[in-house]
Amino acid sequence: MRETETKQARGRRTLKNQLITGICYLVAGSVCLLAGLLTESKLDGILFGLAGAGIGPGVLWVWKWAHWSAPERIGAYEQRLYDEQIELQDELKQKLRDRSGRAAYLAGMGVTCVAVFVLAVLSAWFEALPVKAAVFYLCAYLLFQWGVGIWFFKRMLRRYQ
Repeated sequence: MRETETKQARGRRTLKNQLITGICYLVAGSVCLLAGLLTESKLDGILFGLAGAGIGPGVLWVWKWAHWSAPERIGAYEQRLYDEQIELQDELKQKLRDRSGRAAYLAGMGVTCVAVFVLAVLSAWFEALPVKAAVFYLCAYLLFQWGVGIWFFKRMLRRYQ
């Protein structure tokens, strides 16, 4: 009985932390939205982007708190947390996450080296390389790193299971 009470306390604490984090994200996103609406500058696009990045996850976390904190769902939430903890502590998956992270890092380093060369050549051909191109590249690079990490992890998981 005591172990069940401890699990429920841990679940409630996790839900409370999600609620607090969600509210903080909502506040930060709302501040950025107001700043973007009340000012007219070149930073409006960035402020609106930050507003979306704060409000979206904030709403999601507050919704999760409202959904999972219902008394009839707290047991299912506890089981979910327990399964997630087992999944995170699985030695094979930890090793595969480490290896896939290293592979993604090395692939990213190769892409960065090629990109530096390409940007250098483009800047030599043209008087001034537009900054937007570099920004778009960096966004694409971020997505590349994320995708390659997931791809390597899934590939190795299939290989070792």
